Amino acid sequence: MNNDLIIFPFAQVSCQQTSTNYLKEVKRSHFVSSDKVVRLMDEVESIFTKHFANNDRKKAMKFLRPQQQKASHMVTFLVGLCTGSFVSLFCIYAILAHLCGIFSPSTEPTYMDSVYPVFSVFALFSLHLFMYGCNLYMWKGTRINHNFIFEFSPSTALKHRDAFLMCTTFMTTVVGAMVIHLVLRSAAFSPNQVDAIPGILLL
Repeated sequence: MNNDLIIFPFAQVSCQQTSTNYLKEVKRSHFVSSDKVVRLMDEVESIFTKHFANNDRKKAMKFLRPQQQKASHMVTFLVGLCTGSFVSLFCIYAILAHLCGIFSPSTEPTYMDSVYPVFSVFALFSLHLFMYGCNLYMWKGTRINHNFIFEFSPSTALKHRDAFLMCTTFMTTVVGAMVIHLVLRSAAFSPNQVDAIPGILLL
């Protein structure tokens, strides 16, 4: 036990020293300080400017060296707000569905056969947005210039927070519509009026 307590801090310090020494060696390496590498970079930039940007260097630099825009705290706040609203509405819907006996075998399968396929389309669209936001986050973390690959404009391309905001907002709207639909159905409203809610949501 004592040996383990002695070895662990030693290993942690040695790893930190190793990484520091490694970075020093990388900064002094020929690859970083070589003029030939710099010339190759300039040649690549010139070729890209000539063939892909119509000799407009400013336009080419927007793709080759995109500037990282500052993330808005309001978007992050709205993502958290919509996520909390979605979780709360989903819990409310689950409780109401249980109280109404929607999932019981004795209930007629009309609701499950007609309502769920309609709302599942919106859920599938939201899942697509969520996965797209995850892709954007991973591409940003691995420094993949996806805007250049897909020919997106860096100034108007979606960020991962924007995709998550669209996903959570849409899912909050969908689950809210499901709650309203279930409440009106339980209150014995006209089926024609109640079933118009998915169509209003689509519009």
